Amino acid sequence: MKTILPLKQPLFLVFGLPAKVLVFVFLIVLCFSNSGYALATMSTSPKHADLFSTTINSINTVTSSPTNAASVQFTVTFGANVTGVGLGNFSLTTSGVTGASLASLTGTGKVYTVTVNTGTGDGSIGLNLENSTGIAPAVSTTLPFTGGTYTIDKTIPAVTTLYMVSSNTNQTVAVVGDVITLYFGSNEAIHSSAATIGGHPVTAENIGTNLFKASYTMTSADPDGRIHFTVNFTDLAGNNSGTYNDLAAGDDVEFSKSLPSASNVSFVSNNANTAKAIIGNKVTLSFTASEAINPPVVTIAGHSITPTNTGGNSYTANYTLVAADDAGNVTFDAALVDPVNSATTHITNVTTGDNVMFNNTPTLQSAGIIASLNTVPGTPSVSRLIKVSGFNLSAGIFIIPPTGFELSTDNINFSHSVTVGTGGIVPPTAVYIRLAATDLSGTYANDMIMSSPRATDLHLTAQSSTVAALLGTLSLSPGSLAPAFKTTTTSYSANVGGNILSMTVTPRNADGVASLKVNGTPVVSGMPSQSISLVTGANTINIAVTSQDNTLTKIYTVTVTKAPSNVATLASFTLSTGVLHPTFVPSTVNYVTTVPNSITSISVTPTTIEAHATVKVNSIAVTSSTASAAIPLTVGDNVITTVVTAENGTSVKTYTLTVTRKPSTNDDLAALKFSNGALTPAFTPGTTSYTKSVPNGVASVTLTPTTADTSATVTVNGGPVVSGTASAAIALNTGDNPIAIVVTAQSGDTKTYMLTVTRALSANANLSILKTSSGAVSPAFSTNTTDYTRAVGNAVTSITITPTAADANASITVNGLFVKSGNASESINLNVGDNTIPTVVTAQDGSTQKTYTIVATRATGQLGLADEDTAKPLFTGRTQTDEINVHQGVTPNGDRIDDFLVIDGINKYPDNRLTIMNRSGQLVFESKGYDNRTKVFDGHSSKTGAMQLPGTYFYSLDYTDKGVVKHKTGFIVIKY
Repeated sequence: MKTILPLKQPLFLVFGLPAKVLVFVFLIVLCFSNSGYALATMSTSPKHADLFSTTINSINTVTSSPTNAASVQFTVTFGANVTGVGLGNFSLTTSGVTGASLASLTGTGKVYTVTVNTGTGDGSIGLNLENSTGIAPAVSTTLPFTGGTYTIDKTIPAVTTLYMVSSNTNQTVAVVGDVITLYFGSNEAIHSSAATIGGHPVTAENIGTNLFKASYTMTSADPDGRIHFTVNFTDLAGNNSGTYNDLAAGDDVEFSKSLPSASNVSFVSNNANTAKAIIGNKVTLSFTASEAINPPVVTIAGHSITPTNTGGNSYTANYTLVAADDAGNVTFDAALVDPVNSATTHITNVTTGDNVMFNNTPTLQSAGIIASLNTVPGTPSVSRLIKVSGFNLSAGIFIIPPTGFELSTDNINFSHSVTVGTGGIVPPTAVYIRLAATDLSGTYANDMIMSSPRATDLHLTAQSSTVAALLGTLSLSPGSLAPAFKTTTTSYSANVGGNILSMTVTPRNADGVASLKVNGTPVVSGMPSQSISLVTGANTINIAVTSQDNTLTKIYTVTVTKAPSNVATLASFTLSTGVLHPTFVPSTVNYVTTVPNSITSISVTPTTIEAHATVKVNSIAVTSSTASAAIPLTVGDNVITTVVTAENGTSVKTYTLTVTRKPSTNDDLAALKFSNGALTPAFTPGTTSYTKSVPNGVASVTLTPTTADTSATVTVNGGPVVSGTASAAIALNTGDNPIAIVVTAQSGDTKTYMLTVTRALSANANLSILKTSSGAVSPAFSTNTTDYTRAVGNAVTSITITPTAADANASITVNGLFVKSGNASESINLNVGDNTIPTVVTAQDGSTQKTYTIVATRATGQLGLADEDTAKPLFTGRTQTDEINVHQGVTPNGDRIDDFLVIDGINKYPDNRLTIMNRSGQLVFESKGYDNRTKVFDGHSSKTGAMQLPGTYFYSLDYTDKGVVKHKTGFIVIKY
């Protein structure tokens, strides 16, 4: 904030100037003060010329620090614009550097830039404002003023740590997938670095104080050989270390793309079975390396073997097995060492899967299989050849066959066991096996067992072999087989007549023990089977022979052909409802039954004696013993025919059933609807009496009866009506109107439902016509308008009224005297002026009345109006004479609309007089100077103050127009 420095003496003492001049100087001081200048502290001497000064605000560095630049700049900022600034006003503060100097000065006003040469060496340089000589205005800040400082670093950073290793077990070699890591460190803080491994740029990460690492994973695309690296880095001042590399570091990591591998690996025994070996057998390992390798190190069965190079990179190694070697898979291991990077690959029996099984225990062997053998009871089967052998045996090989088999070493003499050899090595020796002649029918399968002391028994499975299950004899009853029976023939036929309904079969087994079944039912050998039903055509009979062990079954088939049947007779005939007459017997073909009317359909169930006969009921096929489709029944007789056709298609028999359905006796209504609302009580078929009241306005009604039985008929007041439809309109009199609804059932039975409709008396008290003997009333007659006028001349002294009732049953009085509708009343005398004539109509109900009023106005003879034989309307809105308009409606109900009588233009005629009379000619209101404001008629009498009844009133208005008295009459209507 700018301030004005205090003066040591008052201005008029300091300057010795007149007061006006001092004021002007003071204003100048204020202006300078607001421009960044300060008023200098002055003595009382009038010779002081330096009145103003400024400040030095800051001296700041321009670029970052530390720096290795040859020159740096400082920004000098004053509190106000200054002149006369030179390099001589500044000084340097240095530490560690030599040769630093002020180079140049630029700028004007408040801000200046000083350029400083940094010299040589490391250290710091600061800039100071040493003095203000020549600077104007003077600097009031205490000097020297110390400014910012640069840190100078021109020394190149040096590496402190530098090495590279591989993630391989041997850190000096690498293969594909190994990670190469470069470590480097600096003697000072690093701003940035750049590194490559194997020619690939890598990013270094800080792992400690000025310590970094970068990594790269080797791929198959990288070249074999030494892996090179480079690294350089820059310190915070921008000094670069220069490039370091693996050669300088002496780090040698060698890359080989792959480990040595082996192909054509073979590990076999010189045994006949090269995957097996016994004592004395030689095993041989052979392989070819993928590249040149150091001499491989080989072990077989745990023994070190010196391999033989068989040419190029191929090697073999041999070992002869002894009893002391472990039994089981013979192990081997060959180490393949890369001469470049010492990378090693091991091939073993586990990695290659090449196994030789060494057996150093006594062993039994066989060659060949015991294939299936088949024969028939009493005959041996053919024989099968197998060969047995062994080694390391202490005795011969003892062999026993499975049950049912026998053995031989010469295929001539067979027994239940044989012995082959005497011990040591038993060479392959022939042994024969077959099914024995004494075997029963069945399946034979089990193991042939070879044994020798200390050797594991050897089982050789005999495949399933059979002794066939056969019949010895087979016969029919009745009938004979074709062809004649043979044990080996399994298919036969026989023919029987159409009258043969069943037969039996007698089978006998061949071996005396096999079980027998005929069509699935067990049969004792040599005994007849159960009776077998026969159908027309082919009948298949199966005879199953099953061996005693239930493993073999042989099927013999006999096809018996039966001729078609000629039987067309029913065994039974039943109904879904009703009783047959007479009782059914197959030979009777005509039957009758009777059912009630409620039964609308019937079904029949015919059952044939012969299953292959066909049946039709009313020409529709029906399965024997199955009910026919429902047959609709009409009232009266219904004939149903059942035709049976024999299997042969020519024999036919017809059964006839006559079903008599009784007529319906249902004479009920299901519904009864009234055209004018619900009945009382609500309709139910069992209730026959109902009532209904209707207004007088209902002159006719209709009924909609619906019969419960569609065959029934119905009449309403004797007129036929279709069930479910409305009757013709039934005219109603006032009072009770009985209506009969008669339902006639199909059987002729009838039921009568009665409805009494009571029509109310008329409440119509309207006139349809109202006439006077002197002419039409005004307004023109309308039934709903009750107030009328009729003006007649003075010469008319009486009048008659002719009313016509809208309802002929209504009664009428005119002036209190009865008048027949449509006839003229008695003559009514007229007075001069208004004559009110009431016409009262009383409706038929005796309580409803309506009064029509005619005000007959007889002229006085002095007014022009006396000769005017015309009717005036009761209310047409307003009447007009000159500029006077009298509103004819007054509704003093407080809604501010026509609350009082309004006479338009009356204010132009203040000399006026208004009188209002009721129908009786009584004066109810009188006013002079009527003005629509202070003097108004609002329904209250000016005589009694009473509120007048609603209705028609007559007014007389006199007013002076230019000295001439004018007269106006008419009527108004009060309504609330």
